[in-house]
Amino acid sequence: KSKRKLFIRIRAAAPKRDRQRRNIQRYRGGNVKPKVLLVGEHPHGITGNCNMMMELLNRADHSKFDITVYAGTKGLINNEFKEKIPCELIEGGLPGKEFIKDDLVSYLNSVKYLDSIIFVGIDIWMYQDIAETIINNRQRLGFKWASIFPYDLISVRKDYAELLNLMDFPCVYSKYGYNLLKDHVKNLRYFR
Repeated sequence: KSKRKLFIRIRAAAPKRDRQRRNIQRYRGGNVKPKVLLVGEHPHGITGNCNMMMELLNRADHSKFDITVYAGTKGLINNEFKEKIPCELIEGGLPGKEFIKDDLVSYLNSVKYLDSIIFVGIDIWMYQDIAETIINNRQRLGFKWASIFPYDLISVRKDYAELLNLMDFPCVYSKYGYNLLKDHVKNLRYFR
């Protein structure tokens, strides 16, 4: 009995964050690296967004982060010039499937833990339809939601501003878009 009381007092005295970290570590099988999901085009594609995804992967510290890429498009067929992708890759863009709506929604609904989801280079209208799914999973898993996106419309659409305000870290990658959105989107950042 006294050992049990001592254990309860020690556990109660431990900061809440330490308890959460221990629970996460136990659940993840000892892995406490933050789990990051990057959503965008395939790192081995030929577009600027593909290059942006590969550059983010090359610059990420993989010893500190457990990164998974959901690639909504296929990569190049020619293998000989490809850099090795230094993380888990989930390929979408299969025939009969929409870029984000099918496989990504299934993945989010099935994942057990996720610390961050980052949309890379995707227009916000591409995932506007699944915003509710993202929000529900954010409530369930407690992840941070970021997006690095273009904005080149001539005006601010109210529905887009509302969607961007739901994100933890909206990052627009044009000065034009930043100047247009900065008065309508809290926490807006310029990504360069």
